[in-house]
Amino acid sequence: MFEAQLYREPMVNTMKAPSSGQATPGGCPVRSVTPGRRRVYVILAWCCVLLAALGVVLPLLPTTPFLLCALWLSLRGESELAEWLVRHPRFGPPIQRWQRERSIPLGSKRLVTALLLVNWLVLLALGTDTLVLLLSALLFCTLLVFIWRLPTASALESDPSIPGGQE
Repeated sequence: MFEAQLYREPMVNTMKAPSSGQATPGGCPVRSVTPGRRRVYVILAWCCVLLAALGVVLPLLPTTPFLLCALWLSLRGESELAEWLVRHPRFGPPIQRWQRERSIPLGSKRLVTALLLVNWLVLLALGTDTLVLLLSALLFCTLLVFIWRLPTASALESDPSIPGGQE
């Protein structure tokens, strides 16, 4: 599986786009990316890294989704950023956990639920329009269903250095 190999093998070999008709180590065919598009992917990836770094210190800004997005974008842009992200002491463990288990720690699920509820209550208290309240409630509930349907990370696999990572 390509995702599993991502943090075990050097990125230099996995990030080169093969010629037409060839496949990546995961068996998926790769479409060639133009240099201009590659630059856009790398710039967007760095923007996601910046947002993830802000999420480490700002309680309402999530970190892991921006890291996963940055990883995806950097792989599409074929930059060394993907290897750096996976090996980073702070950003790497949640990415590796997601690649290994496709799971979210229970503490993170609870935190997301509480923050979404608080955000919706703030909208309500500010007298936000009813349509906005309904649409945000629909969006928040959809997000919560998605998050709570994902497997919960085992307590032994959880990393205490990640917020919500240890139960």
